[in-house]
Amino acid sequence: MNEHQPIERQLFDWSGWDENGPMDLQFYNVVLKVPIGEFPVGTKFDCAFLSGETSTLQLYEEDGSYHEFELKLSVGDKIASKE
Repeated sequence: MNEHQPIERQLFDWSGWDENGPMDLQFYNVVLKVPIGEFPVGTKFDCAFLSGETSTLQLYEEDGSYHEFELKLSVGDKIASKE
């Protein structure tokens, strides 16, 4: 069983999603699983847009306004080696 989760599963739950390009994903009815900025766990957003190209996360309110965050890379534990 693979216990590793893609970044979106680490950040939030959602009810649906669309691919908007090779590195851009949009998620609908988002509920945060971790605090992001000033928003605590459980905060709901109309949608979230993950841009792999610009390494940003935009969290959209129902009125179309949004909050944008820079995504930073962190490398976790080594899971395998192949020789």
